[in-house]
Amino acid sequence: STLCNPFTEIVLNEDTAQGVVPSCCPIQATWCSGCAAAGLDSCERCLGGYTKIGGHCTACVDTVGWSNYDQQNCFDADCSEYKIRGSSSNESCCKCGGGQHEATPFVYVAEPALL
Repeated sequence: STLCNPFTEIVLNEDTAQGVVPSCCPIQATWCSGCAAAGLDSCERCLGGYTKIGGHCTACVDTVGWSNYDQQNCFDADCSEYKIRGSSSNESCCKCGGGQHEATPFVYVAEPALL
């Protein structure tokens, strides 16, 4: 079991086949966000739903509906530059460095209300 200093570190818990493996991450380190396993000064592995871009774990969603000619979606497909219906797995799948990395823009509805 890893003992983190509660004043300077946060505990990261990575689920593995052998069970939960804890590691410690400095509270002030921005790279801890979305991280499952901390190294000495960077994230070793990201949590599910995150992919490493520029050394940081970034929220990511595979492109909806993408599949290769074998009907494999991003989970099963190999990473490739080969385009299928205009998009490759490298462009569409988080595990390949593609996918959707930005939030969809939205606007709050501002209407007058009677109180």
